[in-house]
Amino acid sequence: MRHRLAFHSLGTTQDTFGEQVNTSTGVAVTLWGSVSPLIGVELFNAQEVIPEVTHEVHMRYNSTITPRMQFVFDGRTFDILGVRTIDEIHHEMVLNAKEQL
Repeated sequence: MRHRLAFHSLGTTQDTFGEQVNTSTGVAVTLWGSVSPLIGVELFNAQEVIPEVTHEVHMRYNSTITPRMQFVFDGRTFDILGVRTIDEIHHEMVLNAKEQL
């Protein structure tokens, strides 16, 4: 767990055309985790479940983290696409994420 991650809650607002737009509502929590890009077979397997997954994050369990959030790591922003707990015992969790370009 060597990477510092700043998690943001996402809200929605209307733009000038009346369309719903996702907006960040500020830092909800800052936590430690391990961010790793998915490559080869890992990427193929992850995209079978959730399309467009580019990174996986391993971290200690935190019940406040949801797919309606995003995080900033090393100046880059990632959307959380999926959250799962390891063995359902609430010690460790894995996030599937997509880097915003």
